[in-house]
Amino acid sequence: MDSASGMDLYWQLARLRRWTFVALLLSGLPLSSVSRAASVTPISRECEIKAAFIYNFTKFVEWPVGGLADHRAPFVIGVLGDSGCDAALERLASDHQINGHPIEVHKVASAQEVRSVQILYVSRTQEQQFAALASAITVAPVLTVGESATFVSAGGMVNFVQQDNKLRFEINVHSATQAGLRVSAQVLKLATSVRESS
Repeated sequence: MDSASGMDLYWQLARLRRWTFVALLLSGLPLSSVSRAASVTPISRECEIKAAFIYNFTKFVEWPVGGLADHRAPFVIGVLGDSGCDAALERLASDHQINGHPIEVHKVASAQEVRSVQILYVSRTQEQQFAALASAITVAPVLTVGESATFVSAGGMVNFVQQDNKLRFEINVHSATQAGLRVSAQVLKLATSVRESS
């Protein structure tokens, strides 16, 4: 085998490994595959899984150039109102970076605060608050992630859904495009549904 053929094979295997990794992380993680120990409740496990999804979405969504002030600026995950997943997101922030940027988690309440984050997480209890803010942040480069039945129709971009006891997601490409975000085709293939128009 010549060196050129060897390199081609190397990159083909590398792409295959990456795709397998993506599929495992994003195609749906079982909510029941967890110890039922008293210290780990089903809801806390669900939040850990959602935090892992959110982190992995950052690898397959492209934000506009210049979205962060410089290479040391934090990548900010905003949490709208009260959420049971704050602790899981805080652990994510302490354990990971995104493209070399430290992660910070901030509580947000206004459209002005939302425009200063890269990801906005909206729990199902904050559905009405998000609906009130949605029109004001339509073109802001903020990936909005929610978990309610009406989130996508209200302009949200990624919505968690449960199917067969697994956590999956649907995507509103139209909203992401309006905000200047590009979502990888790999992720779109794994979504349960993709909304492409308003």
